[in-house]
Amino acid sequence: MTNAILNLMYSKEVGVNLTEMLELNSMNATEKIAVILKLRGLFVSYKKNVLVFSNSSTNNDIRDVIMLLNNYNIPFIHHEKQKIEILVNFISLEKMKQLFFAGGKPFPINYINFHSNWRSFVSRKFGYRVNAYQLEHNVACLVKAANLAGLSTYAGCNGHSKKSPRLQFTGPIMGAWFEVIQQLFMVHHTFNYQWEVTYSGLTGAELRATSKGKWNQMKIHEDTLKMAMILESHAAEIRELKKLSFRKSHKEIVAGWIEIKNYSALKEWMLRQVQEVQYGTGIVDSSGKGA
Repeated sequence: MTNAILNLMYSKEVGVNLTEMLELNSMNATEKIAVILKLRGLFVSYKKNVLVFSNSSTNNDIRDVIMLLNNYNIPFIHHEKQKIEILVNFISLEKMKQLFFAGGKPFPINYINFHSNWRSFVSRKFGYRVNAYQLEHNVACLVKAANLAGLSTYAGCNGHSKKSPRLQFTGPIMGAWFEVIQQLFMVHHTFNYQWEVTYSGLTGAELRATSKGKWNQMKIHEDTLKMAMILESHAAEIRELKKLSFRKSHKEIVAGWIEIKNYSALKEWMLRQVQEVQYGTGIVDSSGKGA
């Protein structure tokens, strides 16, 4: 169902096959809107004709959805804070694409050095509550899922088919931690592009994709969606691993590697700390795959 909607949104590039079209025809408007909002980075489910937003959604996420439903003349009732009932069974392709491609305009990043230090890394359970519709349509899901897993991420950019798509972490410590999470939870998955942490940019750490050919926005979305689904499904485990593996007393150890910019050594030390916890708690099995 998700793949069918994703293909339909990028239909100018890839087309939709008969099986996917039959699948789409079996879905009502609420189901289609729920899938689009998930692809767009929102944490939402549906029950009958009602969209149900999780507690991980920001108030502005829900406000933006209400605004867009009004703008695109999609009838609804907002029953309570986290529930929206869709009053139609059919939604046109045009309106689906309007919901999908809305938003994503540039916004200022409130970068504060405190956010990148060791104390902040150890203390924060979650990342930042960024609004999905502030972000571009095919990176929003990854930014939101990363923050849900405690991987503090300010923003992302899809590269506009000219540059490498990227996510901006809050600093090198968070970049090294994402490298550890990649090794633990993503190493057995395949992606369209190679995604690597580079220690550069405004915040000092970014996740970037590399490609020798042209950028394909749907393939970027397939990759960010896959990573987002992995992070969302293991979010509680990742937060717990960080909590059990690191202490404020590790500050001096980390500061030494940060000072000389030896981020590879920082990542390897973090991995060893996590492995000591893993094999004692059973959070992750010995093969390195998520439990």
